[in-house]
Amino acid sequence: MLSVQITRELQLPCHHLTTRRCLHHGEFHCYVPAVKETLTTAHTEARLGFALQYLPMDVEFWKTTIFSDEKVFTSVESGATQCWRPPNTRYRPESINEIRRCGRNAVSFWEWMWGYGPGELVKKEGRFNS
Repeated sequence: MLSVQITRELQLPCHHLTTRRCLHHGEFHCYVPAVKETLTTAHTEARLGFALQYLPMDVEFWKTTIFSDEKVFTSVESGATQCWRPPNTRYRPESINEIRRCGRNAVSFWEWMWGYGPGELVKKEGRFNS
């Protein structure tokens, strides 16, 4: 939220630059918030279960394990939002802008890697699904 918006919403009897200076004096600075998808309790429990299941594995196991990921580049650009927060607090829950994505044009890619290097980058037609 911009200092202009803060001044208006709180109906402060001062100029927005005064609000900005006060925030800076209190060691709050304006940053673009971190963005991440909203996780459900089921997601959190599944991730913890996975981590605990593979915790005792040795280095050789992990060298031969294939990791894969996908990335979707979208044509929809949302303007950067801003938040006031102290330094080094980017990933605190109150500093994260959670989003839900839908209705966009996209180009999707899938890639894999393992302990001996990267794999192939593949352009994926259509949508990713589970």
